[in-house]
Parts: sequence; C-alpha cells; structure tokens
Amino acid sequence: MARKKREKVEKAEMKNKIKPEYVALGLLAVVILAGAFVFFSQSGGTLDAATAAEKLISWLKDYFRASGLSADIQLKGVKDLGSVYEVNLLITAGGQSQMVTYYISKDGQYFFPIGIKLEPIEVESPVQPQQNLPPKSDRPTVELFVMSYCPYGMQMEKALIPVLRLLGDKVDFQLRFVNYIMHGEKEVWENIRQYCIQREYGTEKLLDYLECFVITNPDNPDACMEELNIDKNVIEACIQEINQEYNIAGILADPSTWIAGRYPPFPLDDQKNVEYGVRGSPTLVINGTVVSVTRSPEAIKQLICAAFTNPPPECETPLDSTPTSPGFGEGTGTATAAQCG
Repeated sequence: MARKKREKVEKAEMKNKIKPEYVALGLLAVVILAGAFVFFSQSGGTLDAATAAEKLISWLKDYFRASGLSADIQLKGVKDLGSVYEVNLLITAGGQSQMVTYYISKDGQYFFPIGIKLEPIEVESPVQPQQNLPPKSDRPTVELFVMSYCPYGMQMEKALIPVLRLLGDKVDFQLRFVNYIMHGEKEVWENIRQYCIQREYGTEKLLDYLECFVITNPDNPDACMEELNIDKNVIEACIQEINQEYNIAGILADPSTWIAGRYPPFPLDDQKNVEYGVRGSPTLVINGTVVSVTRSPEAIKQLICAAFTNPPPECETPLDSTPTSPGFGEGTGTATAAQCG
C-alpha cells in the first residue's frame, strides 16, 4: 500500500511539474520544437515591463485562436531579470487553468517558454576531484538541506545516517531546509517537526526519528515520535513558536507570496540558502562548501573524512558503497544527481 501511495504521489508531482511547461493542445511542445524561442516582429527599441508583457499576452491569444481555441490570459506579475522580463500568467483554455512563467526579451522580439540558467555541470563520483573537495578542519561541519517529502532528499538522508552514526560528535551536523515548499502543506509542518526534534533532543534523536520516518515506519510521524519517546507536547510547543516567529500560517494562507503562485516560501533557513546558493533538495554542504557525491554511505564517508585535518580511526571503517533508493522505505538505487527543485 505504501509503495502504491508513493508512486501515486510521485506521478502527481511529475504531472504538476510538467504542466507549467505547456498549455492546452501542446502549445509549448510546438514552440520548443520550433527552436526553444519565438521570433516576434521588430519592436524598435527597449520596451518597459508592462508593454512587453502585454505584447506577449497578445501573441499568446493569437496563437490560441490560430489553434481553434479561445483563451483567457491574466497577467499575475512581471519581473525585470536584467536581460529579459519574467512574466507570470494565469491561462484558462479548454476548461483548464494553469499558472505559467514565461520570458520575453526587453526589445520585445523573442519569447522564451522556459528559462534555463547555464551552470557548470558536475559529474558525480564517490569523491570529487581535488579542486572540489571541501576545506579541512578539526571538526567538519556537515549541513544537509532537504524538503522533508522530497524522495531525493530522503535518498541522501538514508545514505548519510550510517555515516553520522559512525563519526558521532566528531562532526558538527545540522539538518536544514530548502527555502521553498514543493510537496504541499504537510511538508511545511513536517519540516518544522524535524527542526524541533533536532533543537529539543539533539542529533542522535533526530537520526532515530529520520530513520523511523523515512525507512522503518514511512510517513507516520506520530508513530515514530511515540516509539522514540519524543514528547509530543514539547514538539507541538516548538512548532507553534516557529509558526508565530515566521508567520508560517500566514504564508500558507496567502498564495500571492508563493513562488510562481505555486510554491510557498519556507523561511527557517533562508539566510543559509542564500549564502550557499541552495537550489534544491538535497544540497550537501561540508565546511561551508557545496559538494556533490554519490548517495551511498561509503562515498559520503570518504568525502566527509577528506574534510578532517586529521581523519579519525572511524574513517577506516568500510560502509556500504551501494547507492540508497529515493523515497520512503528500504532498498538500493543507482547513482543520481536528481533533486527536487
């Protein structure tokens, strides 16, 4: 039953993730096949944001009409990104409504259905090349940024737990959270629950809880807390404190604050997200350096041990070199750099 539930959730997530990339009758499929951008007529100079957005809306309406469809298109926001304008629209066509984000050049000549920032591509290996290794310290800091219901975040957690148990207090570990939510309201409160368990009970109890929540008793926080003698009242008081401090309920109730109208911000570790340039779940940071590594206990152990000035004897203990599986439950997977985000 748990596996079927996970598969259903993952299919729904994939469907939601893909839908913004096209609209009724495959609009973006046609556009992308045409070359990933559309050439408009000459504009005669730089347009202001509102004029560029209206030009895009007019073109989209014409496109729908040419396809035999009537579309209602509402402008929900426009942002100056420097070289282009980001335009957020609510499109209703064929009985379906969808929030989408498009881009248009400032001269009004080019429409980009998707925006991809060109970043260096990292190739995974058990330990990164020397220039990508984190700096050394006597007691390495290890920070893992996740979304609590991200299957790839869980994959990294499952691989990291045995490493942290092996090294114990020889490393300074903090579980942190990506500064936006992709898996619904339950992820908001689960993020805060895990934060509170870490704050109130420490790393060992957090690892026990994560192992229960992710592996042994999937997606059953109440049962895990009861099994581990975690006082529900203590955690609930902490959750309410965080709720008030960061206005969590207010954020959830106001979709106008959400990213692209879809993803609520999650502010607990926002400053750290900005500092490290966190872009998704999982993101692993060792001694202040974002690193990439195969999601197996042995590969992660090697990378953390490389960050010690003088590695402890525990670093000689071999761990499982098989990558863990994404999502809830036990199992093995394959090397992947996939993220939620």
